[in-house]
Amino acid sequence: MGEYGRKEGEEEQPLRWEDKNMAGKIFYRERRKVGKEEKKPRFKIVAVADVDLTVYADHLRKQELDQIAQSIAAELILLKSGKGSEQEVEV
Repeated sequence: MGEYGRKEGEEEQPLRWEDKNMAGKIFYRERRKVGKEEKKPRFKIVAVADVDLTVYADHLRKQELDQIAQSIAAELILLKSGKGSEQEVEV
């Protein structure tokens, strides 16, 4: 048996999306003080469940969140806005 439980000479097979079970959930929200036309990251990770994840950035772009979630097979959950926000979030 070789490294990581593979047989000698056996190639590593990449995991297919349908083979992965959802490992956990990433809860995020839209920042309140950033407009849609601004070139600033609009989202903030609020919490994670069943995921071993350390985030060093304060704010992230939606594309970055999608990439992180896909790489760890986690589900992204957008938290609803509070009472002070009447506008809908388009993601």
